[in-house]
Amino acid sequence: MTTALVTGASSGIGAAIAIAFAESGWSVMAAGRDEGRLEEVADVSEDIAIWAGDLGGSEDCEELVSDTVEEFGGIHILVNNAGYHARGDVANVD
Repeated sequence: MTTALVTGASSGIGAAIAIAFAESGWSVMAAGRDEGRLEEVADVSEDIAIWAGDLGGSEDCEELVSDTVEEFGGIHILVNNAGYHARGDVANVD
């Protein structure tokens, strides 16, 4: 079975992408910060698992990948939809 990892999946475009993959027969790890909203996305299909957390740090990203591989045996596609808002002058944001 093919597996999609979708970040930013608790609402909007990310949620729609996760649901579309599941409806197309994919296994989906839906990741986002809002666990309640992720559960609503997962209610659409038994092929959607959820991972709630903040992907702002590399340790959390590594945990998400590890958890997805453990759950589904691998990752075939990543939809990196999670948003990030950095405040500051563009010259000073890395």
